[in-house]
Amino acid sequence: MRLFPALCLVLASAASGCTHFHTNMLAESIKTFTSKAPTHNEKVWVASIADSNACDSGCQSPTSCGGKSGSPLGGKGLFGGFGGGGGGSDRLAYEVIANFLTQNQKMKVIESHRHNYSTDTRVETRKKIDTVIDGKALASGMSCEDLCLLDEAKKRSADKVLTYHIISMEAKKLTIHYRLSDVKSGVVEASHTLHVSHPTSVDTSFVEPAP
Repeated sequence: MRLFPALCLVLASAASGCTHFHTNMLAESIKTFTSKAPTHNEKVWVASIADSNACDSGCQSPTSCGGKSGSPLGGKGLFGGFGGGGGGSDRLAYEVIANFLTQNQKMKVIESHRHNYSTDTRVETRKKIDTVIDGKALASGMSCEDLCLLDEAKKRSADKVLTYHIISMEAKKLTIHYRLSDVKSGVVEASHTLHVSHPTSVDTSFVEPAP
């Protein structure tokens, strides 16, 4: 397994407790997942499942998603402005996943920065809502993004969405869930929960939890 010591050092301040074991375990997990998932170098939007929490909580008003207006990521960017979202371990995971997919030509990772002008982001995935009383239109607004991560991927012309959820991460143990979905159809193509005990990885998707 390839090591990423430089990356770990760069992100050490953001991802507290970062060690080469964490980096290697994340790399082993994405390697295992892509060996099970159908990947053909498509364009992919990579995101932590935590990025969709606000959006998935539902509409609070016709013009907001999850009680927040503006960006489908709650106006915080991919990792909550590096202060929220999924935390330092999620930021490390994103870099390891993006590096692995890119370096091994598994998938084409779309730039996550909000000011990315290289991809058309003008696709409208919401609908206009008119409030009508006694036959008169009183107000107009826009609906929520229906599935925020999926909509963000549509706006970036991505083919797939790869979401990840770090369930637990210890010194030499990692449990992480990956889900790969098709953007156009919304169909989940692969979903696996992986447990890594450095340096080996096993699929625990169907293992009953201990009582």
